[in-house]
Amino acid sequence: MFQIPDMSNRFFASELMDDIHGSQEDLFRTLSQFRAINALFSRSRTLVKRYLFPHMLRQGDRHIVCADLGAGGADFALWFTRWCRGKGLRVKMLCVDHDPRVVRFAQEACSGHDDIAVVEASAESIGVINGPIDYIFCNHFLHHIESGKIPGLLKTIHDTARCGFLLNDLARSKAAYAGFGSFCRVFFRSTMSCRDGLLSIRKGFTKREIAGLAAQAAFSTPFVAGTLHPARVFLYCLKETTEKRKVPSVNAVAGTGA
Repeated sequence: MFQIPDMSNRFFASELMDDIHGSQEDLFRTLSQFRAINALFSRSRTLVKRYLFPHMLRQGDRHIVCADLGAGGADFALWFTRWCRGKGLRVKMLCVDHDPRVVRFAQEACSGHDDIAVVEASAESIGVINGPIDYIFCNHFLHHIESGKIPGLLKTIHDTARCGFLLNDLARSKAAYAGFGSFCRVFFRSTMSCRDGLLSIRKGFTKREIAGLAAQAAFSTPFVAGTLHPARVFLYCLKETTEKRKVPSVNAVAGTGA
């Protein structure tokens, strides 16, 4: 019988895909499957079109530099750069991940895309990027971080992103856990995909929790926390700025892997 664990508090544990000594074959299979999961359920594209893109247009810049923290297989970067080109904006994407295996997978996926660079670096090192970053985006990344470390990381993200950030993650609930569990049993055979997906939901957030963590970060700019169906919680902070800057190279990174 399918058991639903207690969801009243956030649970934190390492996922199989976080084990750097784990099977690369299983990891790559999981990353490929997560492309489909993200396209079906993450709602990242909806959030970008609703909040991020209108703000990008208001800034008046036609060349924009964005960073995707915890970029995984880089499926977001591939979609985002293509979609922005169709709207007349030139976007350079910096995909950041600390796992060298994930970096190899993403680099292969982005081969031939000159507007995307994939680098091995820790999320904390985003603050020492050699050149301005306009926007920072994260999808399904924040739940990989222990709660006590999140406010500091959010502050680094806020202070680094010249124009703002958008974070999209999992809303923790029994309904989300049961729904994903049923989806896995029908469509996936990968132990890593199912086990990590269910654990990720337990590591997710409520809207109140994500807002509380943002409040602890003490941003100098107002933020908005919200939810979106199915089982999405998001946080964004967008700055109205007229500051002019030179367009940096997308490859300019000073951080190193951790």
